Amino acid sequence: MHVLHICLMCCMILSCLKSGFQTSTKQKLTFYVNGLSWNDAKAVCEENGGSLLKISTSTKQYFLERYLAKEWNSMKSENIWVGLHEIDPRNGSKTQWVDCEDVSYTNFAPGSPYQVTDDRLCFSVISSSGYWSTERCDQKFGFVCEETIGTCDFDRMYARTGCNEPSPQQAELSLPDCLAKCRDIPIQPGGAECWGVGFYLGYSGADCWMFLSVDPEACLTNYFTNPNIDMYLKTCFIQDVNSKVFPVNSTSLTPNTSCMISYSELSSHGYSDPTTSATAISSTSGEYSESCLCSCGKNSSLSLEEMLAQLKLELSVDRKETSAYLRTKSCAKDDRRSAAVIGVGGLVFIVLEIGFFLLLDLPNFIGFIKLIYKRGCKK
Repeated sequence: MHVLHICLMCCMILSCLKSGFQTSTKQKLTFYVNGLSWNDAKAVCEENGGSLLKISTSTKQYFLERYLAKEWNSMKSENIWVGLHEIDPRNGSKTQWVDCEDVSYTNFAPGSPYQVTDDRLCFSVISSSGYWSTERCDQKFGFVCEETIGTCDFDRMYARTGCNEPSPQQAELSLPDCLAKCRDIPIQPGGAECWGVGFYLGYSGADCWMFLSVDPEACLTNYFTNPNIDMYLKTCFIQDVNSKVFPVNSTSLTPNTSCMISYSELSSHGYSDPTTSATAISSTSGEYSESCLCSCGKNSSLSLEEMLAQLKLELSVDRKETSAYLRTKSCAKDDRRSAAVIGVGGLVFIVLEIGFFLLLDLPNFIGFIKLIYKRGCKK
């Protein structure tokens, strides 16, 4: 029983995890033509119910480059702001998106982000190449906002159209279930996912074919020859253009996000500010000054080993007090209907499972009560 219990719990957990690694939500990418600073662009996106673009997958990068080359080609500037920025002004290799999520997929231009200077903390996409590049946050570029507008749609392509990809997944399903299964197939390790569905009503075998590809638009060009198979193409991205002129409110060189590291906060956790070293270098002679920037008299009698031990103690940081650790303990709100259904379904599953095991032990429990009752009567 214990083995069965563990297996059932593992299946439920895997089912929940699977729902988080799939392209099932439809997103609208809006290109704002008139240039703003990074901070002003971020504010405009949020005021309109979205956020600066977060390029977390190769699929989103693909569609961004396609829109820049086609629909936005005549309006685009040399650089386009996206939601990536440095979080540490003193260390140019710590990058996060505007929602403080770490970078997983990358498309950095050669030299970025590891050659970031103090005044280049924000990232743009180079329109001609699609590479991500560091820029001064007060530069005025066009920008791209994204917002979630529902679940992915399917466009009917009719017979004799794509998607003649090799090795499709097959199943005996109705058309609605076939489309839903394609939408929920997780992204494969190599980046392939389900972008097209073929359906042949009344076929003697499996009616539903689900075509997986790395190319999101493979089904547009690779045609079927069978006139009886209707094709459906999954659509998860749409584009729009906004030409409104917005006022300039920020010329700051520092990204205005909650992700930025504050050195005043770090010093309270034991970090030593580089400006408060034990000795100061003379600005005129270039030699060390005898005057201390801290209270030197307190430690003047300590040995070198004791001073090193004290310095190590002062510089040590409790991992559980870092912002990175605290973020792992916080939960992100998920308003999707699918998330609520999964949560309720999981709760119902757990309650039913516990009730099942209680019912299995109910005869033994009743027998135990009867035995106690009989022994009490004999006495």
